Amino acid sequence: MLGALHHGCATILTYSSRAARGKGCAVETTDQPQRRRWLLIAIVAICLVLAAWIVVQWRGKDSDDQTTATDSLIVRESGGVTITIDGVDTTQIQTELTFTMTLPEEAIESHVPDVLGPIFPGNQLKLDGIEPQATGLNIRMKPHQAGESSLTITLILGPVIDPAHGATVTFANLPFALDEGGPVVVDGPWEFPLQPELFTDLESTTSVDIGKSTSSDGLTITVDRITNSDDGLFVDFTIASDRTGVTDRATNKVRLMFEDGSTIVATQTEQLDGDGGSIQPNASSTFVATFPPLKESGLPATITFGPFTSGVPETASIVINDPFGDWSSEPLILHGERLEVKKVTVDEVAGDLTAAVGNTEPAEEATRMFGSPMGQLMKATDADGNVFMPVMGATGLHKSEDGTLSAGEHGATFAGIDPTTPMLTLSSPQTGEFLSGPWEIDVQLP
Repeated sequence: MLGALHHGCATILTYSSRAARGKGCAVETTDQPQRRRWLLIAIVAICLVLAAWIVVQWRGKDSDDQTTATDSLIVRESGGVTITIDGVDTTQIQTELTFTMTLPEEAIESHVPDVLGPIFPGNQLKLDGIEPQATGLNIRMKPHQAGESSLTITLILGPVIDPAHGATVTFANLPFALDEGGPVVVDGPWEFPLQPELFTDLESTTSVDIGKSTSSDGLTITVDRITNSDDGLFVDFTIASDRTGVTDRATNKVRLMFEDGSTIVATQTEQLDGDGGSIQPNASSTFVATFPPLKESGLPATITFGPFTSGVPETASIVINDPFGDWSSEPLILHGERLEVKKVTVDEVAGDLTAAVGNTEPAEEATRMFGSPMGQLMKATDADGNVFMPVMGATGLHKSEDGTLSAGEHGATFAGIDPTTPMLTLSSPQTGEFLSGPWEIDVQLP
């Protein structure tokens, strides 16, 4: 830029000299160098002013660009607390909003890890165009350390109701916990409008509410919503349990069955609440099953769920005679089904004993298991009453040649048992039940 300016000054000087000679100006020889010096000084001054003006214009342009970038972050202040929205992450199933907020002076030295909250929708948090997840408000935050002056939180909400109209999230007031007394409540509002431009990728999404349920084996499954987009098909569903034990959802496969007999299995099923692996008794859990994008829309289909395994709060025991020798055992009848000791092996080097108890009924009838995948492993008691806890173990399902699953075996390994003991009693604090349903719901896909 400076090179261009110098070139411009040289052009002006040349033009001025030629103009003076062309007009035949009567200039005395003694005054001509002085006049030229003054002319040169004037032109240089003009060039410097011009250069300064251009630099100011470019700096002003840079300043405008920085202001625009800063304005893309929404900053709100009230009562000495400043909240900035740092990020918006949207999908067809949820919206994640990340905020950074400064703490009021009284809360900075607080030793309470959950320095913020609790926050309740409708009171502290007002939502327009977006709702909490079905399980309620979900907030993630790093535990507060005394002396930290700010806090970052991630607010996890449901999907935006209408992406074309955006949404608004407003903190009405915020409570901050103190070491003693309190909390201190700071009044807002801190309002954050989420413009439709944030959700342009979702505008091609079609979502329909279903609300259809099916029940079997103490589990009620409700398909709440189906969302179709270029990214895939998403099935939101809820499982409510009336059972007395914890139900393992790990074996659950969600499938779409079509009229032509074809079947698509969900690529993943994510639990949105709870501990991520179980369904508690007398409670409900929400899930979303993800399928690949479909080539056609509006197809009729049947959604199938299962199987599941569930714990039963009852004890069971079975005796092994001569466990370190030519062992034998009488079968156990559990809820009308025959269970037997299927295997007893001894590690000749370490002396560890491994035993497994399995269901011997045909696959279509085998539902009961000696132990539960969601419960503790069985323990062993020798003839002298010494109790041994397992060093490892597992409960597995049986898979027949055609792929049908049924109740399988529960096994465990024990160390330190006296090999001369004439008998060993295996006992389980909880048995298991294999649940095959069926759970089927007919739907019209969006």
